[in-house]
Amino acid sequence: SLQEINGYLISFFRGQMLVAFIDGMLVGIALFIFGLPYALVIGVAMAILGVIPFIGNILCLVPASIIAYVHFNDPGNREHLEWLLGTDPWIYVVAVVAIFLIVQQINSLVTAPKIVGDSVGLHPMTVIFSMLFWSLLLGGFLGALIAVPMTAAVKVVFRRYVWETKLNPNAEKTETLSA
Repeated sequence: SLQEINGYLISFFRGQMLVAFIDGMLVGIALFIFGLPYALVIGVAMAILGVIPFIGNILCLVPASIIAYVHFNDPGNREHLEWLLGTDPWIYVVAVVAIFLIVQQINSLVTAPKIVGDSVGLHPMTVIFSMLFWSLLLGGFLGALIAVPMTAAVKVVFRRYVWETKLNPNAEKTETLSA
């Protein structure tokens, strides 16, 4: 059962890497369309740092916001968006934050539950509820960080020692004899 849990942890990490890559692509493309310099570099950084949930986003959001303020503070750089967002550079920073928030919502509600859930054999709704449960139980970030691996481990333990035992009462006896 430890090998099975280890397999789930490896699958979880692979799924998390794919989710981070998708987030990086979405952020990079959205910032590029928005006209932010270094958008693709920020997208690549997001794809790398996005493996760390929430922290990776913040580490990419801060420089993107600073670049947005500096870049769009120059009137020549905001000509293509001035008709929509006006002249205040802080509005452009808010727009960059909105891009990150939208990508984070897509991540939280669509890509992460589906991809990570499939990689560890959990239904997407189970992933969402496990993040809520473990966040409440262990508190905030730590709970959210270990929610999926913990739920997968609990699933392995329950399947091995509770559900299989109930379905096949002789399984435990034959297992102890063979060990």
